[in-house]
Amino acid sequence: MSLVIKEGKKEDPRNDKPVSLTSFPGKLMEQIILEIISKHINDKKVTGNSEYGFMKGRSCLADLIASYGVMTGPVDEVRTADVYLDFS
Repeated sequence: MSLVIKEGKKEDPRNDKPVSLTSFPGKLMEQIILEIISKHINDKKVTGNSEYGFMKGRSCLADLIASYGVMTGPVDEVRTADVYLDFS
C-alpha cells in the first residue's frame, strides 16, 4: 500500500490517503484462492464451532457475546475462571 497526499501540507499525517497498488488480476486471484481455502476448511471441518476469526458470517461481536457468557458463568456460580485473550 502506498500513500498519496490528499491536500494541504505533506508533513501533516491526516493528509495521507492510502492507495492500493495491487492489480485487478491479483485481487481476483486472491478472491479465488480465498474461496477455495474457505471451502476446504468448511468441508474438512478444520476449525471448530468456537472459531470466529476466519469464518464467514461470524463477527468479532458475536465472538465477544459468546465469550462473555463463558466467562461470567463461573463467576455467577462463585467459581474461578481462567481467561486467555489474544489481542493481536
